[in-house]
Amino acid sequence: MNTKTSGVQVSLAELVRLRSQLFKTKLSNHKKVKTTTVGGYPSFFHGRGMDFLELRHYQPGDDIRAINWRVTARTGKTHIKLFREERERPVFLLVDYGPQMFFGTQVKFKSVVAAYVAAWLAWTANAYGDRVGGLIFSAAEKHKKLAPASGQRAVSRLLKALVDNQPTQEGYLQKGQFSSALVQLQKMAYPGSLICT
Repeated sequence: MNTKTSGVQVSLAELVRLRSQLFKTKLSNHKKVKTTTVGGYPSFFHGRGMDFLELRHYQPGDDIRAINWRVTARTGKTHIKLFREERERPVFLLVDYGPQMFFGTQVKFKSVVAAYVAAWLAWTANAYGDRVGGLIFSAAEKHKKLAPASGQRAVSRLLKALVDNQPTQEGYLQKGQFSSALVQLQKMAYPGSLICT
């Protein structure tokens, strides 16, 4: 890479290289689940998972397959077991690529540092089995939306979007554009998501 442009523009190779610099960093204080076939985090939803949640009285509409026959026989009242499902957690990254990011110190532009941080967070989320998505915000009202997906392909898609949509000096940030980006991100995210800005 040309050393004159290394602090001004970011390359895909630089962002991919960040994968080898992952340390023992957690994006949350949740305890890691032992099996990763379904997901790495306990869900807020009750379902047919493996993690026992509670034992309660049967209510109309409950799944009859969850009836605990031993407790029902002992108490004389119908009881069911509830379990917590394990789910993959979506991680949304909001990256500011407005024209105000097209400057910096003697080392790197702010846009390059933002791309490095976003790439590092994406690789970390991928290492923990999370789904990665996000929104790249720019002044030209051409926000790049990325739906959350799992695996290395999702991280590669985000890194490519970071390289392809780098900011320039052209344009200016109009009032309310950042708020509209937050509203769009709020529509994309749902309960249980982790949002990094």
